[in-house]
Amino acid sequence: MQLLGPLVFNIVVFSLFLAYSLRKKGTAKEIFLSAFDFFKRVFPILMIIFFIVILFNSLFSLEKFPVLVAQTSGVKGYLGSALLGSLIHIPHFIVFPIGGELLAGGVNPGVIAVFLTTLVTVHTLRVCPLK
Repeated sequence: MQLLGPLVFNIVVFSLFLAYSLRKKGTAKEIFLSAFDFFKRVFPILMIIFFIVILFNSLFSLEKFPVLVAQTSGVKGYLGSALLGSLIHIPHFIVFPIGGELLAGGVNPGVIAVFLTTLVTVHTLRVCPLK
């Protein structure tokens, strides 16, 4: 049931493109070829980005974070948590419960604050870049 919205959207877009292509065949073909050329240029870059994100999320999972931070203290701990916070991709709505779990796990509250701040700030700026 959750896929119904995107499915309806794709059917509407495909129908509109089909209706336009029946009306103006040359323009529709040109648009399609232009979009396909763009896809061919962007696809390798997207695959590299997806690979890097998957690699970082597998290497730096949430279960490993308290162990990694607990091993380092002081400035190294803060810098490590800032680095992990800027690299790990976690939705915003689960960031603060994760902070509670880390606090319950015995991680320094300052390190948690740095981790959560960098995680939220970096990912907010990726979604809404400053001009």
